[in-house]
Parts: sequence; structure tokens; C-alpha cells
Amino acid sequence: MLDMSPGEGARTVRDCLMHIASVEWWYITRLEISLPDLPDGPFERLRIARRLAAETLSDLPRDRLGGIYQPPAFIAANARVSNLWTARKVLRRIVDHERLHTRYIARVLANSREVASPDVHRASRPAQSGGRSRA
Repeated sequence: MLDMSPGEGARTVRDCLMHIASVEWWYITRLEISLPDLPDGPFERLRIARRLAAETLSDLPRDRLGGIYQPPAFIAANARVSNLWTARKVLRRIVDHERLHTRYIARVLANSREVASPDVHRASRPAQSGGRSRA
């Protein structure tokens, strides 16, 4: 189920979980915080990324919590202002990004169930009426 391809060029569930974890890790580094590398497995990677994000944000000193960050590695030489980050923006991006991809995973899993047993799903759905019945 983790490696089933939902279509050409689409992420598998495993790839999506790996992506969610990697992006959460990346978002935290926008606050100019160094983090250890993440493990390879999707569930362990996600667990560690979550733990690092939760610990980092909850342990951030008050003065840094309200800070504005501009990671130097991502500033273009001719830019006046590059992408600015705050702890609030990081948290909002983590939540929005996860919601986007968990909905995607739910669709992939629902579609895989329908592909695996189309007759079961059709039989469990109520019949749709095409119009009003005349009595």
C-alpha cells in the first residue's frame, strides 16, 4: 500500500510521508536552527521530524519566538529582501503543508480500496435517484 503508484508522476504514500517529514525539518531550519539529519524510513523520519519541530518550537526562547529570520544561504546577492520567516509562519506552514498532503494520502488510499474491490464499494453505496419519482 505504501508503494502503490496512484498514477504516472504522482507520489506514492511512502514518498508523500518522506516529503512531509523533510519539509517539516526544512521549515524549522528557516529559523536559523541546525538540526540532525533525518533517518531513511518514512515512519521513523516523520516521527523524528515531528519531535524536532515540537521540541524546537516549544523550547524556543521568548526573544527568538518573536524574531524575524532570513536564512543567509537563501539570500540572492542582488535581493533587497529575501523570504522572511517567523516561528508563527513556520508553524502555520507545517500545519498547512501537512493538511494538504494528508488529504492527498486519503484520496490515494480511497482510490486504492476502490481499485482493489470495486464491487464491494458499489454494493455499499446507496442507489442514486436520477429524478423525482411520480406517485
